[in-house]
Amino acid sequence: MKYPNDNKKYIGRQYFTGNDKWTFDGVTKTLKIPDDRFIAFNNVLEKDKTLFLYSTFFIERDFENFSEAEFHFKSPTGKVYKLGPLKSSDFHPELAYFEKEIWKENP
Repeated sequence: MKYPNDNKKYIGRQYFTGNDKWTFDGVTKTLKIPDDRFIAFNNVLEKDKTLFLYSTFFIERDFENFSEAEFHFKSPTGKVYKLGPLKSSDFHPELAYFEKEIWKENP
């Protein structure tokens, strides 16, 4: 990840969320990504096939809107495939933050 006004690249570590709780505007929701939609649980990504998958990760930096993201995928043979850099404008956080499939409101 890269951030505005910072030339350093920060490395993220992917993790799977079972039941993370987040509060937005006083409303607590649980983030639960279905196993089959989490990118790390899909061990084959077919060339020229579009999939809509999720990823969660930690970055070694305080939360802030990023400027660029780059993803690295390692094949079983050790070859690394890179996706990006992608600009922050390529993502639509308002869709992911409130998507009913992954965000469950707590009673």
